[in-house]
Amino acid sequence: MGADGKSVENIDERSLTQDERKELLQIRQIAAEMHYSSPIPPASEILKYKEVSPDFPDRILSMTERQQEANISIAHRMSKAQALSTVITVLLSWLIPLISISLGLLLHANLGVWIGAVCALPTVAVQLIRAFQGGDKDATDKNE
Repeated sequence: MGADGKSVENIDERSLTQDERKELLQIRQIAAEMHYSSPIPPASEILKYKEVSPDFPDRILSMTERQQEANISIAHRMSKAQALSTVITVLLSWLIPLISISLGLLLHANLGVWIGAVCALPTVAVQLIRAFQGGDKDATDKNE
């Protein structure tokens, strides 16, 4: 469609001024360069592929289905990996302080305080990593 709403395909170019011809050429170039963002081409394109080889449309659809299955599989694996990462982070954030406290109680000395401090550092690091990854919603909400 042109700027005036008319189809650019049915325009008699002989009745156009030089500027109108240039505008029509630009519109046609834009239309020729239009792309689609669907996983499968438009039906008109599939028909053109079918003219080249009768099995092309089936092959295109098959390829599209395989790509979609691969995308779903990748998303599923990423979801599982993120869930596992969250579980490990939560466990470590509880396990390390418990070990530190236990060692401090068992040793009854200043050495226990130092061990607790050294063991607390990884816990803080784990919590910071979790906050940066977006796993700790409380920490990210405070930063906004």
